[in-house]
Amino acid sequence: MLRKLRNKIKKEDNILILGLGGIGFYLAKRLLNEDYTVTVIEPDSDLVRFADGNLDARIICGSAMNIDCWKEAQAASMGLLIAVTDNDAVNMLASMIGDRFPLS
Repeated sequence: MLRKLRNKIKKEDNILILGLGGIGFYLAKRLLNEDYTVTVIEPDSDLVRFADGNLDARIICGSAMNIDCWKEAQAASMGLLIAVTDNDAVNMLASMIGDRFPLS
C-alpha cells in the first residue's frame, strides 16, 4: 500500500491522518520515516500524549468530525487524507468531506 502511495504523492505534500489507533500510528510512523509531513487528528488524549512523545508529527487532539479541527490541521492544503478511526461511518463520512474540503 505504501509503495502505491509513493507513486501518487510528492514528499512536499502534507498527509492528514484521522485516528491514531494501531493502524494510524503505524502509518504515521512509517510515513514520517520516509520524510513525509504528517498531521494527525485524534480525540483520545492518552493516545495523543503517547504519540506526542513518539512521533515527529503535528498532532491535534479533537474529533475527526469537527470541521474546526480540520481547519486547524490546514486540511485544505493536504495532499492526502487517510481516515483510520475505529468507526467506519466516521471514516466514510470523513472521506466524503475531504473530497469537498474546504467547506464554505
